[in-house]
Amino acid sequence: KSYDKAYFVGTNPQESGEIQASLIGKMWKEHPEWDLNKDGVIDFVLLKGEPGHPDAEARTKYVVEKLNADGIKTKQLQLDTGMWDAAKAKDIMQAWLSGTSGKNIEVVISNNDGMAMGCLQASNYPAGVPIFGYDANADAIEAIGNGKLSGTVSQNVDAQATATLQVLRNLLDGLTGEDVYTKGISVADKYGNKIT
Repeated sequence: KSYDKAYFVGTNPQESGEIQASLIGKMWKEHPEWDLNKDGVIDFVLLKGEPGHPDAEARTKYVVEKLNADGIKTKQLQLDTGMWDAAKAKDIMQAWLSGTSGKNIEVVISNNDGMAMGCLQASNYPAGVPIFGYDANADAIEAIGNGKLSGTVSQNVDAQATATLQVLRNLLDGLTGEDVYTKGISVADKYGNKIT
C-alpha cells in the first residue's frame, strides 16, 4: 500500500495452511502407526518461515486450526523459526531430536519444502516420522517418490506465472486499480481454484 505501482500475485495464505492440514489429516487417518503413543493426538513440531511474513503466519495458524476443526486433536511439542532455510531447519531439528520431546515427535510440519528437506538432513532424524512441506519443489517431489518426505502442497506456479503475465498485460494496456487483477484473468488450477 505504500507504493501504488506494486502488484502481487500469489496464493491465499489461509487456504495454504488449510490445504496442508487436509493432506496431513487424510494421511494421519491412513497411518495409525504414526500415533506413537496411541492417544489419538498428533504430537507435532512446526518449522515456521520468516516471523511476520503473511504466508508464514497464516500457514502456521491455519494448519493447526483446520486439523482441529476437522476433529483431529493436536499437541504442539515445539515451534521455531527456520527462516525458510534448510540449513537452519536442520540445526533446529537436530536440537529438537536431542531434547526431551524428541522421541515423542509424531509429525513434522514445515512452512516450506526447503525447511522440510533440511529436517531430513538432521543426523539423528528417525526413519518413519512423517514430514510435510509446502511448495512442491522438484527435490521435495523426488523425496516423496523415495519415501523420505510424506507430502507437500503445490502453489501451482504455472497458474501464478500466467496470472502475473496477465497483470503485466493489463498494466501495459493502461488498466488501474482492481481492474489490473480482474480483467482477462480466469486462471484455474487443476482443482478448480481460481487464481485472482
